[in-house]
Amino acid sequence: MLGAGHPRFALGLAATGLLALVPAFVLLAPAADWSRAAVLVLLLLFSFYAYVGAAHLRGTASLDAAFVAALLGVVLLGPLAGALVFAAPELTRLANDRRMTSMLGNLASFGWSTLAAAWTLEALAYGSPAQLGSLSSYVAVAIAGLVLILVNYFYITVISEVVGNGTGLWFLTKREFIPVLPVNVAVIAMSAVTAFLYTEVGLAGLLPLAAIVFIPRLLVPQLLRDIPIWDLSVDEATARYAGGLANVLGLSSSQRRVLRDAATHLGGRACLTRLDDFAAVMQAVLYSRECFAGGGRLGLLSGNRIPIESRVLAVAHEWAKLTAQGGPRITPREALVNLRVRAGQELDPVVVAAAVRIVEDEIIELGSADAQPAPAAMAA
Repeated sequence: MLGAGHPRFALGLAATGLLALVPAFVLLAPAADWSRAAVLVLLLLFSFYAYVGAAHLRGTASLDAAFVAALLGVVLLGPLAGALVFAAPELTRLANDRRMTSMLGNLASFGWSTLAAAWTLEALAYGSPAQLGSLSSYVAVAIAGLVLILVNYFYITVISEVVGNGTGLWFLTKREFIPVLPVNVAVIAMSAVTAFLYTEVGLAGLLPLAAIVFIPRLLVPQLLRDIPIWDLSVDEATARYAGGLANVLGLSSSQRRVLRDAATHLGGRACLTRLDDFAAVMQAVLYSRECFAGGGRLGLLSGNRIPIESRVLAVAHEWAKLTAQGGPRITPREALVNLRVRAGQELDPVVVAAAVRIVEDEIIELGSADAQPAPAAMAA
């Protein structure tokens, strides 16, 4: 569901969720086992190690394997130890984070996700700390791991993004969670294997954790690898180009979001990330048909009076029509010849210059700036 953001309400939810953790851990959480100090120290070290090696997703999100240490903390030591392991590396950043909602929401998400994992183990009759040894107990560890990442992701996403910023939950799920779900499944499977090794060889069985940190860094770039421009639809290519132009021109995150949504309106899909962006998106689309030197479909605005989002969208759309599906599908570099000829008349020369920089500096992934699509792809 889309809607205007309610940052104060989101802050209240985050604070309430964090405060509610106190009675939850006191009254409802299984007791922690603090007798295995070496295990706790190793898990804390791994959590910091994984946090530093996080893989960046689209937008501002990232993925790391620190939740593995939290899961094993829940399994081997109990939920309170797991929450401590989960939160420890974040505290260095959160202490300097001025976004109070993010700070409180993250801390609450760590607690509730580890509690959820512990309750899952209890529901499956293995407890937390867990009674390991049978094959089914390691399956239970994997299920608890899935519950942990689901609660952790959706808890903070709903509070910070859906309630706080008004962003659509399904949009965020498609962009951030679903693409990397295979990575999370692989990491959870390795967690279950590590739990098995610990029961077999003791503390040395935790050493393979050092290798798990590389799973997100190796797999995430492959899963999120960009499709070449010539294999995209015009509106998808427009959004890709608009994002690159926005980065070169230093536009804000809200302007980039408006551009991404406006590109879908040009292609007929008409997506809207936030309801309160509606007017800005419509304006960007409407004035993208104005000519920089005057005239255009409406003939109302010219030059810098045309909103910057509209000027960027115009260049991105014309560029996409030359390089994406349904057009001549020439290379992005070849298409610059057409854009340069029209700069100063139809198109903003500053934005066209930004397009030149994108190709010359390879600022966004275009497939290859000079490569041609394969012959099979050229067929109608």
